[in-house]
Amino acid sequence: MSTSGIKGSKDDPTAGRQIDRNKSLLTNVVQSITKLSNLIMTVENFQDSKLDSFRKTFDDLIPKLNTEINEVHQEATNEIFLSGDADMSDVLKKLDHLEEKYNGLEKVSLKYQSWQEVLQINQTPFENLDQLRDELRIRADMWRALSTWEDKQQEWVKLQFSKIDAKGISDEADKYAKVANRVDKALPPNPIGEKLKLLVDTFRGTMPVVTALRNKDIEDSHLQEIKDLLQTEFDKDDPGFTLNSLIEMNVVQFQEEIQLISTQASQEASLRRQINALNEQWRKIDLITKPYKEGEVNVLDEIEDVFAALDDSLATINTILRSRFVKPLRAEAEGWKKTLFTLNQVIEEWVVCQKQWIYLENIFKGPDTKKQLPTESQKFEKVDQLFKALMGKTKKSPNAIKTLKLHSNLLEQLKANNELLDDIQKKLEDYLEK
Repeated sequence: MSTSGIKGSKDDPTAGRQIDRNKSLLTNVVQSITKLSNLIMTVENFQDSKLDSFRKTFDDLIPKLNTEINEVHQEATNEIFLSGDADMSDVLKKLDHLEEKYNGLEKVSLKYQSWQEVLQINQTPFENLDQLRDELRIRADMWRALSTWEDKQQEWVKLQFSKIDAKGISDEADKYAKVANRVDKALPPNPIGEKLKLLVDTFRGTMPVVTALRNKDIEDSHLQEIKDLLQTEFDKDDPGFTLNSLIEMNVVQFQEEIQLISTQASQEASLRRQINALNEQWRKIDLITKPYKEGEVNVLDEIEDVFAALDDSLATINTILRSRFVKPLRAEAEGWKKTLFTLNQVIEEWVVCQKQWIYLENIFKGPDTKKQLPTESQKFEKVDQLFKALMGKTKKSPNAIKTLKLHSNLLEQLKANNELLDDIQKKLEDYLEK
């Protein structure tokens, strides 16, 4: 049976046709692959030829572009851009035109570099284009800065002194000073860069003087110092006194000296405020008193607060006297120091006197003591009268400084009283020991 099955297959006409079709399909595939391979080879050969063509084209394009760049570079470095005789308007137009050329060359260079990247060719760096950009930019910055600054200057010089925006002009001057410094470093010495620097430095140096003259602490004496320094008279409140007036007085030359005078004025004003604060403080400090016994006489009380105020005030006045700006206030400050130091001594002696008076007053109040110690009793009565009179005046006018001024020799009186009280107490002790 197996033999007959095989035989039937060979004799089947349908199977034969299928084989023929497969052979034909295979032939067609082989032919297609051959054609595709030939096509790929043709394209590759074409690409290779085109790449060679593009490379040869770049061999022409790059040198041509470099030549154009060098020509524009030569124009940009023309001596006219460093000449003081050149017309501002003409130079600015030429610079605008050269920048247009540079922008066009830059676009072409970027296009060439992008092509080179696609073609896997080393990109041309165009270093000469970078040099052109730097040379052109610094010259354009210099001329445009000078042009803009001169326009601003024409407006500023007419300003009345009271309307000068010192901070605004200083900020502008700082900005243009950076341009001037870049020009100074990048270009050889030239009248345009020097003019820009001179104009900017003049305004830049004048603004601190404006600020100094506007100092609210400056007094007539300080203004006179400045006038003597400048060797000229001026009235900064005069409507005709402008920024140009200051510049013409060559204040820049004396900028540091004028600022120093202004600083002196501020420091003196600060010292003055401290002295005024002392005056105000002591205007309110009173010697507190309280009734003693039946109230016939008052005695000092809460004296610790006065001593604390004295310590603080003496520290303040010593600080003022150590200031290098104290000269015009030295006499007043030294006067305060003397007053405070004397008041401190007075109160110390006063407290000692009061303690001894309280102790002896009880003893000499009785008739026996007066009889046994008549001399000491008379001495005590003298001190007693002076002490009660002093306390009576202090109760009516308690201000510490006024009390000191009302009794010009108070310290000497208290010292004398204390010596008498010491002598009385010594005699009393001798008497009691017998």
